[in-house]
Amino acid sequence: MKKTLIIFILILFSSIKAQTFDNNLPDAIINKGINQIYNLKFDAAKKTFEKIKTKNLPAFYFFKSMLLWWEILLDLNNESKDDLFIETIDTTIDFCDSQLDKDENNSLALFFKGGALGFKGLLQSIRMDWFSAVANGADALELVYTAYNLDSSNVDLKLGFGIYNYFAEALPEKYPAAKPLMIFLPSGNKTLGLQQLHQVAEDGRFAKIEAKYTLVKIYHLFEKKYFNAIPLEEELIAQFPDNPIFLRYYGKSLIAQYGYKNAYPIFEKIYLRCTKGDFGFNENFRREAAYYLGMKQMSLGENNSALKYFAECETLCRKIDKKDNGFLTNSILYQGMLFDLLNRRPEAIEKYKQVLDVKNYKQAHEKAEKYLEKQYQK
Repeated sequence: MKKTLIIFILILFSSIKAQTFDNNLPDAIINKGINQIYNLKFDAAKKTFEKIKTKNLPAFYFFKSMLLWWEILLDLNNESKDDLFIETIDTTIDFCDSQLDKDENNSLALFFKGGALGFKGLLQSIRMDWFSAVANGADALELVYTAYNLDSSNVDLKLGFGIYNYFAEALPEKYPAAKPLMIFLPSGNKTLGLQQLHQVAEDGRFAKIEAKYTLVKIYHLFEKKYFNAIPLEEELIAQFPDNPIFLRYYGKSLIAQYGYKNAYPIFEKIYLRCTKGDFGFNENFRREAAYYLGMKQMSLGENNSALKYFAECETLCRKIDKKDNGFLTNSILYQGMLFDLLNRRPEAIEKYKQVLDVKNYKQAHEKAEKYLEKQYQK
């Protein structure tokens, strides 16, 4: 529970990532670079942000680190870029410190340092370096309040406060064990938090996309109001068609709201782009897409085709996942069921036995034991 709360607080810090800029900063250049990051056009984004390098602003160093952050986010199992990310983040912090030595009320430096500390702590929490994560979170919290006192009129600031207001109430509701920990923090208000996030999504200067992405995660993971998430996801994939994370959320929302049939075209698109080797469409996304395409083929009675997709999903799960999950368990179970439908009983039995060796997921063990005793039939 403490870990969940720490992650939530760090997300708050990382979301207040220097959203206030002085009027001399070229908005068009910054927004162009931000959009290129979200669309995974990293080389183009690097060239865009090079245009502000000579202005001696922390934005250059911060957004350079955000390029690495999205590379990490696309494949969290891969830790090869962690050290470079931390090094780049530390460069941002050092630069901000040099600015704050000259002017302790430099709002740009405060915001970017807070954002850098937040992302550093967020990665540390993902890697379970909790002591470092909490230490960076505590430093970021002080910067957040200082920055707000300097400029409380900026709409983009409401991104962070919207996140805080929502989760400060939502987390104790979802996880009662968090309530004692929340007594040390200001109370939250989910309704106000959602209003603030929607306001940023509509009127934000630089934080519109982040606000929409945050709302998608809230509606999908906490509110379970997928009909609210779908319009936002459609906006995101229309603007950023090369971002597989946005596509994945859209597909999952369609499944939850309308059923699997409506989502199949999305996962077909993801799978095709994975097979083409498009940047960002890696084995994590291919594994999931293969699973849903297997379900589609199974529903159509295309058993051999379905078997191929589920076998691919299983192989990828065993290759890239550190822990068992529902994709692995079900892909093995469904292969057993398909082998039975194809009258390949020995292979079916072997798969059912394999199901019992992995994590149970929604009565998968019970089903496997049942089909071991009696051949599966539709």
